[in-house]
Amino acid sequence: KELLDLAWQIATNPGRKLERRTASLELIGLTGVETAKRKSALFGLLSINQPTGVQLGSCKALLAKGDESNAREILKDWNKYGPALRQTVIDETFRRKNLTMTLLRMAGKSDELRSSIDLPRRQLLLTHDDEEISDLAKEILGAHARSDRAEVLRRYAPTVNQIGDKLKGKALFLAHCSSCHRLDGAGKALGPDLAALGNRAPQTYLNGILDPNQGVSGNWIQFIAKTKDDLTIVGSVTEETSASVTMVGITGERTRIARKDLLSLVSTGRSFMPEGLESVISLRQMPDLLAYLQ
Repeated sequence: KELLDLAWQIATNPGRKLERRTASLELIGLTGVETAKRKSALFGLLSINQPTGVQLGSCKALLAKGDESNAREILKDWNKYGPALRQTVIDETFRRKNLTMTLLRMAGKSDELRSSIDLPRRQLLLTHDDEEISDLAKEILGAHARSDRAEVLRRYAPTVNQIGDKLKGKALFLAHCSSCHRLDGAGKALGPDLAALGNRAPQTYLNGILDPNQGVSGNWIQFIAKTKDDLTIVGSVTEETSASVTMVGITGERTRIARKDLLSLVSTGRSFMPEGLESVISLRQMPDLLAYLQ
């Protein structure tokens, strides 16, 4: 008991070394959280002002024993978390069936949480060998496509099988995509590296172009940071360290914010990439763009 009490003292003390704090949180996760006061202390360590390692260690300790009430409490405050903590929460809930089911049920009530489950993890859920999980995933992840995006995708679906002109596609890329994406030496690398994508199938690109808010990777979700000196910074979070958060705006400008200076870091629940590209890329032009992107 004395060792566990010491672990709690170290974990919750911002003056102790990060390595000691994270090691203490690992021990706490193994032994469990006995009191409401200590559970509240762990939830407090999820704050954006805490070092990333402490946030992640607290999350793992809260979920280590499969406590569904802890999972619900964590997921309830989803818009307050940065990409690193979001990914850890999702991955930890994947470790136990009851937590996976809790994640899916809460995703059914939250557009932002649902869109934060990226495409690779969606695929894992949809094809899960546990039928109860896969059935719920199909119900939750397949039933919430917004009608306007679903209709646009339906109209553009035939374009994936049409032959396009790569030269014309390059011109479309430079005109409409290069402000955020880089390919063949042209454009800005604000969004995902298109050349490095593992899946470059036309349907994958079409889904990403026309419905960018479906299954957004944490690095490309838009956040709003407010600081203690009244600054507001909007952009995606490109780097998180124990001491700071780095954001990049639509112009490509990078801003490093010390965690101690943050008042809040809140997700908009939306992709950095805008919807509505069908207004500038016609049905006739889409095969050209898809041909170039491949």
